[in-house]
Amino acid sequence: MVLFFLTLVSTLFFCIPHTNALAAAQKIQVAEFTITGAEQASELKTVLKNLLSSRIASDDIIVVDGAEGVTAKITGSYASFGKTFSIDASVTSADGETLGQRYVQGESSNDLIPAIGRLADQLRPLLPVKLPVVPVPAAAASVPVTPKSSEDLVRVAPASQTVTQQTRIEGTLIGIAPGRSFPGKEREFVVADAKSVYLYRQADSLKKVAEYPITAEGKILAIDTADVDNDGILEAYVTVVDREELVSVALSVTEQGFTLIADKLPLFFRAVGLYGQNRKLIGQYAGRGSEDFYGDVRQIVKKGSAYSLGEPVKLPKNADIFSFNFFFDTEGKQRTAYIDRDRVLHIADDAGKELWKGADHVGGSETYFLRDEQQIQNISLDRYRWRFIEQRIVVLPEGNIIVPQNSGTLSVGNQRSYSKSSVTAFAWNGANLEERWHTKESPNYLADYFIDTERKELILLEQPQKEGVFSKGTSVIITKKIR
Repeated sequence: MVLFFLTLVSTLFFCIPHTNALAAAQKIQVAEFTITGAEQASELKTVLKNLLSSRIASDDIIVVDGAEGVTAKITGSYASFGKTFSIDASVTSADGETLGQRYVQGESSNDLIPAIGRLADQLRPLLPVKLPVVPVPAAAASVPVTPKSSEDLVRVAPASQTVTQQTRIEGTLIGIAPGRSFPGKEREFVVADAKSVYLYRQADSLKKVAEYPITAEGKILAIDTADVDNDGILEAYVTVVDREELVSVALSVTEQGFTLIADKLPLFFRAVGLYGQNRKLIGQYAGRGSEDFYGDVRQIVKKGSAYSLGEPVKLPKNADIFSFNFFFDTEGKQRTAYIDRDRVLHIADDAGKELWKGADHVGGSETYFLRDEQQIQNISLDRYRWRFIEQRIVVLPEGNIIVPQNSGTLSVGNQRSYSKSSVTAFAWNGANLEERWHTKESPNYLADYFIDTERKELILLEQPQKEGVFSKGTSVIITKKIR
């Protein structure tokens, strides 16, 4: 550890740039970091501050210790879990307004300095743009002059606002899907916790109108809705795992609530709007041994109460039924966006060849199923592999790619516990993804979400309070208008 800090200090000494600030340069304050789970915390909090200061400073940005005359302040935290670490940082204006948060992670101490560099690159666009003072000729002193700035320097601002925040619901809900819509503002949400499916109706308030408990010994992994046979009756598809077996359930959604269509279906289900079009139901079998999923993802065909597999949906090697979506680029070519098991976002062509790979973690879910590995590993090791289900990617009709992100991870063994979340819209420019908008970071774990394209609303299912020894936890459905 001493050698580690000596390396940091020596690197810091040689890496701090010596810049001559221009007249238009803005002052930024970087506070000392808060440290969790690391040795020599008092030294590390100062080292991290200095590292970030040196990498965010430029001809346009001066980093100062005091708060006088600053346009923004950066605060950060460092959390260590074994060999891995996470660094979170927040930018606030001089008036105390939160301008945004970003985070980076690493697998070892060797990743620390590169991670700080990536963090500085992410934080810089969040800083307020300080425009140069344009001299005004004396003869024109009474004419206001508006300075111009490059469009490349326009900060991407949150593009959503909260419309309605629903009443908190007791229990930790893990999934949400659109229900039926009615004239006016009234509509329904189909939600689920680990053991039951619920139907909530929203008008001026939110009211539970139906419940369907799952009798299997296992638990619910996901909830989806679709009208697969186009008969005008909405169906709910509940992915249920009982130990090693999938025993999923199909329900109809009517005025009477839920009615069983079929059960013990051996499939993972997902309803997805491929290419930003109408939602279709797809399915995939569970794997065995070291495989979590088996066979192609296929479209589901419904005839009466019978289900069968239809056309295959070809995916890149590291994608699965829960982690992908398709979109067309500006030339009309099919592209696939997917999140891999390391929570990294990828773009691939129609043959599965990687075109782009993200640098940071996205997605993130606390919902998982277990795979028994007693036949393929030493008996002294953990018998079960925990397989976390990834967050969904939604493609909007105009082509924007919606990607959620849970952060603030606390990991103990296989357990995950996220404490912050946001949702970002990207556009593919042929070479990389460009951000179009993002929601303001929420202090809650995002369990699931969907987008109501007709109303242009983002529906978020969050968990303000986690389940614990003395609490069942709480959930909330939040509606945000997107533009």
